[in-house]
Amino acid sequence: MESISVVEDDDERVILLCTDPDSLQPQTPHEQHLLLTTTDILTWNLPNILTFNTLKVQAHRSRLIERSSYFRGLLGRSFSESCLSSITVKWDIGVFIHILKHIYDCVVDVNSENFLPLYEGAFYFGVETLISKCETWFDEVSSPEGFQSAQLPMEDMIRIWKFGLEHASDFIVNLCVGCLARNFVCTQLLDTMA
Repeated sequence: MESISVVEDDDERVILLCTDPDSLQPQTPHEQHLLLTTTDILTWNLPNILTFNTLKVQAHRSRLIERSSYFRGLLGRSFSESCLSSITVKWDIGVFIHILKHIYDCVVDVNSENFLPLYEGAFYFGVETLISKCETWFDEVSSPEGFQSAQLPMEDMIRIWKFGLEHASDFIVNLCVGCLARNFVCTQLLDTMA
């Protein structure tokens, strides 16, 4: 495991109150919040974390500002939140945890199941290094070699293409069109040879 050594003053910390806006789990009046700290991020137990509707994550303000344009704008400028010790984040908790892990230099694997949520979250929170990682992964799996090795099922490619169209992502649309066109041409050639 990698070790992360971030030395920050306690007054440089901010509490991220994370809630999942799409959670179907009912909130109870006496529900406990899970308190996490990013200094322990390598030991976070994701299955356990995801049983909570609300998380309180103690994070380093400077790290968030440095690695995320969303937090840079919110915490580092003249917004009223910049002086608060706590801010609310409404996002899919599982995805947000992976984004935080990436911000804190933990390994986050991109695959066909998490590509779209990570890509969308990375854009929303302005985490350029995660956007780049997602784009590199998608470029590799949509290449002729990557697609032929079945790293990305056709259904996932179509779902990603639809996302690209809905979100006006030329990067995704262009790769999908090229990949699907190559696949269509190969299928047509195989049909004419049979």
